[in-house]
Amino acid sequence: MDNTRIRNVIGYLQMAFQSFVVAGVGIRTAFPALSLEGYGYWLLQTAPISVRRVVVGKYLAAVPALLVISVIMAQQGAAILQVSPLMATVLVLVGVSSALVITALGVGLGAAFPRFRADNPSEIPMSPGGLLYMLLSLAYAALLAGLMAHPAFLTLNISPLLGSEQGNRYWVTLEGGIVLTLYTLVTVVGVIWPLHYGIKRLSREEV
Repeated sequence: MDNTRIRNVIGYLQMAFQSFVVAGVGIRTAFPALSLEGYGYWLLQTAPISVRRVVVGKYLAAVPALLVISVIMAQQGAAILQVSPLMATVLVLVGVSSALVITALGVGLGAAFPRFRADNPSEIPMSPGGLLYMLLSLAYAALLAGLMAHPAFLTLNISPLLGSEQGNRYWVTLEGGIVLTLYTLVTVVGVIWPLHYGIKRLSREEV
């Protein structure tokens, strides 16, 4: 296996690793975002602000930092490893999706399993909700790795097309279009479902 192939293999491994890093940051930032309101959350409910606005607001506040971290890791990893253009695009796509979805998992599950009465902020991640968040985050990382497995495999091909700057032509093929469609679908569902679940569960806490 030549150096180019080795770099692409390492790039594929980084694809999963960067999702793990995002999950690790999210457990300390996105997941406790609502619980850190503490008793102030109940005071917040005296204002004309819906649970939906609170949860979505927490998501919008948490996602930029994780998105920047994830995309920078993807871009710098691709540059340092000098992977093929196709693998570089795969890394960025996975970085964007993992940041959006893992942040939504953190905020959504944090809203579904809040710990407003925690004496120490470090206790918040050490809960059943925190464990579920990590498990689902790792499962989503595995899903993305599986979805992008074939495009990543193509980077091991010695075809000049995939080894050149034209490697991203893959995305305008039928197979590439299907992969992008599935990627978009799992990203959208992965953002909407946990936020909806968190809003629904948190609304019951008000009663």
